[in-house]
Amino acid sequence: FLISEGLKEYYQKQYPDVKFKVLLHSFNMAKATKYEGLPLNRDKIIITFLGSLNDSNIDSFNFAVNVLRKRNDIVLTVISSMPKRYFEKIMLPCDNFIIKSNVSEDQLMGELRKSHFLLLPHGFNGKLNAIEYQTIFPTRTIQYLFSGVPILAILPCGCYLHRVLYNGNCAFCVVQESEDDLLKIIDSNMNKKDAIDLVVNNAINISDQFLTTNVLYVFKKIMGL
Repeated sequence: FLISEGLKEYYQKQYPDVKFKVLLHSFNMAKATKYEGLPLNRDKIIITFLGSLNDSNIDSFNFAVNVLRKRNDIVLTVISSMPKRYFEKIMLPCDNFIIKSNVSEDQLMGELRKSHFLLLPHGFNGKLNAIEYQTIFPTRTIQYLFSGVPILAILPCGCYLHRVLYNGNCAFCVVQESEDDLLKIIDSNMNKKDAIDLVVNNAINISDQFLTTNVLYVFKKIMGL
């Protein structure tokens, strides 16, 4: 069993005689049914990042911070169990950067929905093996898909995560570390309700496969139960 199609594609080439099956990471939580983010006609654009930083995403996150710090009308909120001081070194004290380190699972969806976009950084390079960047599917992506808030993904074109988000049209994707590209996507979609609704609805539909009941159904079917 493997946890994503990306891993299956890789390992199937390495071991063509092995039968690999995908059993996705499962979540048991209420999903949104429509856009659940903040009203679009606000003076501030709120972008939220959920998770931790490591070599799989830190370069992309740093890029986003360096771009967003130049805009007084954009607020970046970080929700993470990592020590607050770790993010403070990167983000520096600023009214437009907020760090929340004590959000419980019960509060999480409510906090994500206090946003216009959810930041999903994926490493363009780093210390990890290249196959990690090609196949990784961050678990927090699933909660993003459930949330009813559009995903703003910064990631290299062609990796598995990009294929899922781009082919499913369930996120706004920035595929190079370009300040112009990032700000253009934010600004051009901020007041486009139709575009946001489309991305959110596609994300909600795709997220069905991660529901615990559906993952269990797949497992039973594979096992002949």
